[in-house]
Amino acid sequence: MNQYLKPGRIIACILSTTLVFMVWGMVFEPGGLASNVLLGLVIAGMTIYYGTKNLGAFLDDLFFDGGSREKAFLMREARNELKLFREKLAKASKKKRASNQKELSAFEKALNELEEHVLSPKPHLKAVRETLAHVDRTAKAFLGRLPRKGLLGGFESLVMALLGALALRVLIVEPYQIPSGSMIPTLLVGDHLFVSKLSYGIMNPFSREPSYLVRWATPKPGDVMIFEAPAYVPNNAGATWIKRVIAGPGQRVKIEKSVVIVDGKPYAHVAENQLVHYYDYYMSYNLWREDAALATREQVTPTLTHDIYMSNPDEDWPRAGQPKLTGLTCDDDSCLVEEGHVFVMGDNRGGSLDGRFWGAVSVNNIKGRALFIWMSVNGRNQSLRLGRFALPEFRWSRWFREIR
Repeated sequence: MNQYLKPGRIIACILSTTLVFMVWGMVFEPGGLASNVLLGLVIAGMTIYYGTKNLGAFLDDLFFDGGSREKAFLMREARNELKLFREKLAKASKKKRASNQKELSAFEKALNELEEHVLSPKPHLKAVRETLAHVDRTAKAFLGRLPRKGLLGGFESLVMALLGALALRVLIVEPYQIPSGSMIPTLLVGDHLFVSKLSYGIMNPFSREPSYLVRWATPKPGDVMIFEAPAYVPNNAGATWIKRVIAGPGQRVKIEKSVVIVDGKPYAHVAENQLVHYYDYYMSYNLWREDAALATREQVTPTLTHDIYMSNPDEDWPRAGQPKLTGLTCDDDSCLVEEGHVFVMGDNRGGSLDGRFWGAVSVNNIKGRALFIWMSVNGRNQSLRLGRFALPEFRWSRWFREIR
């Protein structure tokens, strides 16, 4: 603990914390969407920790322990090499340890000697240089070759980690953040989700156009799924959207007095209409606006009932003279969902640009089914404010909630 109370560490901590405060307000503007705020907190913590640890040690060697530029760089090299070889030693296989006892003993002895120099309040620079060279010789004898040092030291591990994360995102599970209020009240602005990429098949990651390598299911009514907005969606083609599936291929759908009817069966409203007020976020203007709606519950199946908001309790759809909508074949009474398509709507019926306006979604455009909310933040309100450093309000009750 005393090593962190040295002057260099204290100065480095102040500098790192100041940097975090300066950058934070540029990235996370108070009252915004608060996107990726948890990642920002992790990066901020790592910046302060490693800045205090590494820069602080360098400053102490340079200015406060009778140091010099030569000593500062040499001791930083010694610390980094000690950490690197300790990790390599811990990962060495039992077989290598058993068959190279002599080399192992020499390697461990050299590391212990280097550690004594690193921990010494007044290290002898010539001895440190000689010990570093000895560590390299014994490491090569035991490990077979010297690992890469410096910035390239962990390059292979970093590349493998990034490739693994990319494969996970492309093929198995993808994070998604709710940027607007089209799915209120089921999903709120600032909810962070995990989406299963394997619910309906395996998507082709090498195709420019959305497609599947293998498809084993079609979204069914009630599923909350994300998809790539097709080319015929006004001003939003290619964006990733989230909606609820209302009807599948071959089904007929219509709306009478705001009640959805699929193949002649109504999705009944099973709760009395209640006036509610909510806030929606308009990203183009970085603006939160209060809106009002009528809340009720819609029963899709005997086991699935979910909340919806309506702005017009007397909505009918399709309207007389309905223009042609892609993926739908409509008459004045209802619309038939064409093969290879699904009809989707937002749960916030009065604030959702969905299939009622632009048509049905091709099943090839569907990326996956929403599983659960893993984090939820309300960027409109702050839980902490220190100058330009502001944390959004965390909606703890929504964390790890299943999406239905």
